[in-house]
Amino acid sequence: MLRARWRTYMTGAALLAGMASSGCPSIHWDTSWPERRPLGADYETFRPRHLPEPGDPGPPFQEPTGTVRLQQVVGYALLRNPRLSAFSWDVRAHEARTLQAGLMPNPEISFRAEDVFGTGPFHDTHFAETTIQLGQLVELGGKRSKRRRVADLDEDVAGWDYETERIEVLTEATQLFATALIAQKQVELAEELVRIARESLDAVSDEVAEGLASPIEGTRARVSLAAAEVERDSLRQQLDTAYSDLAATWGSEQEQFALLEGDVEALVEPPSLEHLVARVQKNPYLARWATEIEQRKAVVELERAQRVPNVVLAAGVRRLSVTNDTAMVFGVEVPLPFSDRNQGNILAARYELARAEERRRATRLRVLTKLAAADDRLGGAYAEARALREQVLPDAEQVHQQLLQEFDAGRYPYDDVLEAQRTLFRLRTQYLGALKDYHIAVADVERLIGEPLHGAP
Repeated sequence: MLRARWRTYMTGAALLAGMASSGCPSIHWDTSWPERRPLGADYETFRPRHLPEPGDPGPPFQEPTGTVRLQQVVGYALLRNPRLSAFSWDVRAHEARTLQAGLMPNPEISFRAEDVFGTGPFHDTHFAETTIQLGQLVELGGKRSKRRRVADLDEDVAGWDYETERIEVLTEATQLFATALIAQKQVELAEELVRIARESLDAVSDEVAEGLASPIEGTRARVSLAAAEVERDSLRQQLDTAYSDLAATWGSEQEQFALLEGDVEALVEPPSLEHLVARVQKNPYLARWATEIEQRKAVVELERAQRVPNVVLAAGVRRLSVTNDTAMVFGVEVPLPFSDRNQGNILAARYELARAEERRRATRLRVLTKLAAADDRLGGAYAEARALREQVLPDAEQVHQQLLQEFDAGRYPYDDVLEAQRTLFRLRTQYLGALKDYHIAVADVERLIGEPLHGAP
């Protein structure tokens, strides 16, 4: 009898162990990151490898000093931009949710004692029946695989959002670099204007002292110099702000570099709008919607699977104190879906799918509208910069040099020289503004098409 009882206990224990082990699947966690768009694909970006300790400042970073170029700025921004870092952790969080979605429900163990601590012969445990039982929820209808599919697509959508933010950070760094570099050129131009105004004042002062010019011309020269110095000081403040904004793209509160270097006068004729529209599918924000719609379809399938009731399988061992015997206990629990068949959630998932389809169409229309506007700005800035560089500025410089020669010969008053000088520097400032607009528009177009406008960056 003892041997038979022992076999019964061992059989029950083996059954319970088997049910418990079925809830512990082998997990293969493959970390995946979104495919980079061609724009800036050669640059490394921040990807967290492990959870940081509280207060961990992260890997050491040597602030750039001296002269900085665009490639360095973009590289620093993609590795250290706080917004992009936050999106990378969002990708990690979705990876963890994908892991969780693939796990089976945990088994449940229960203990039950009956016919104890009552009245009469049941006042103690002499007639007790004790049961230890293990239950396992079994999901039917493919819920687990469908749940994992939804989580996988959620992870892919998070990857697209990360890629979208990567392009945004790259564009922001590029535009802020162009803005700061143009501001640097404007300060250089203002310094030159101050130098010329000071030289003019010295020359006019000598002529006034010799009686060759009226005192009013000396006053005008001093006013011109003062105005040039005020403009220079204002541009210096704007340059300081542009430097700080640029350093903020890689998470620094104050820049430590001294100078920016780049070819702001490099102009390439923009392609046609039709050519740009044909390339717009590389835009990550537009491309993400294909994955978003697949995710919504997967949610619909998951909600439909929820209509199928799950079952709970239970098995255990019961001890009968009266006869000193042991027996196995088996059970099955099945919900009866009379009222709740998950109708509301299925309908809501279908509505969400329809909304995603409409949002994809709206996103494409918005991207194409922005692309057309950016193309207009790009074409206008390109035409203006070329006209100023090739036609207007050479003529203005020639007029200015001729008037200086005529003034030195005493054939033209200083007012004409001063007006030509102002016109020349106003045109140079306008030229720098057109270059700035051109480079900012190029970055906007590249952001919208998701790839370099003219070959590799």
